[in-house]
Amino acid sequence: MEKSIQRMIFHIPMRINRERASASSIRPVKMIEAFERLGYEVILIEGNASQRKKRIKEIKHNIRKGVTYDFLYSESSTMPTLLTEKHHCPTHPFLDFSFFSFCRKHGIKIGLFYRDIYWKFELYGSSIKSKRLLNYILCIRFFIEVHS
Repeated sequence: MEKSIQRMIFHIPMRINRERASASSIRPVKMIEAFERLGYEVILIEGNASQRKKRIKEIKHNIRKGVTYDFLYSESSTMPTLLTEKHHCPTHPFLDFSFFSFCRKHGIKIGLFYRDIYWKFELYGSSIKSKRLLNYILCIRFFIEVHS
């Protein structure tokens, strides 16, 4: 009997910089390596919104054809997913979260490593008082992201 392939989706709303020695770059690489050591085929969604959109389209197509994925693991950014483009404008506002919804509807469990929840604490707002509107908008986006 043929052993079924263990397959997982690894989502990160930015490009993984494998040359950079910061936690936001090291952690995703180490997680991918760990999943591979556990025997998973890691299907990676990374990059800017256009790059992620292309990859998401491929994965959705595969799911519709019957390809199975054991789970989806997502690494968050230090900013809301919507604002991870270089210009920080939400060019694809529903891309990632509609994909998560699609995965849930197809029985794919989702795990999220939520990075830097400092926005939830009072000190965050006081550190950018001169930008109250920005602070307010960012906090709303972070809140929506956590509860999606």
